[in-house]
Amino acid sequence: MVKRIIIIIVSVVVVFLILMILLPTEKGRFKQDILAFKNALQQENIHEALLYISPEYQDGNGMVFQTFSGIIENLVSEFDDLDASMSGLTVFIDSTDEQGTFFAHCSLGLKLFARYQGERTLLYGGIVRPASVQAWFKKTAERYQVYKATY
Repeated sequence: MVKRIIIIIVSVVVVFLILMILLPTEKGRFKQDILAFKNALQQENIHEALLYISPEYQDGNGMVFQTFSGIIENLVSEFDDLDASMSGLTVFIDSTDEQGTFFAHCSLGLKLFARYQGERTLLYGGIVRPASVQAWFKKTAERYQVYKATY
């Protein structure tokens, strides 16, 4: 009888640990959305990439959604084989509001490479060190969207 109780307790603990590891956390969902944005850009899928940018986007350099989306469209049309290299990705869930909307931010090092007339070209970031980027996100029903960035 004691063996059965011990086996049941151990089984419950193992199942609990497996569920904790396999079920995504909000930080995990946020990180997945950042990587999905990166992949959409690398696959030159403009429509998918723009889904990760908020229509209210505005940064300290005066860039708004229309300007940012135009830059993405130009990158895809002018360059081949876009490759975004991210390093040191750190994600934070900041808060939620009364409606349950999540707000989050991330910091990372970014280099953007592309092929232009057959040559690999560095479009953004330093040759030795990547450029430091911080971005703030708001979660919509489907995904996190960037609404502000410093770079």
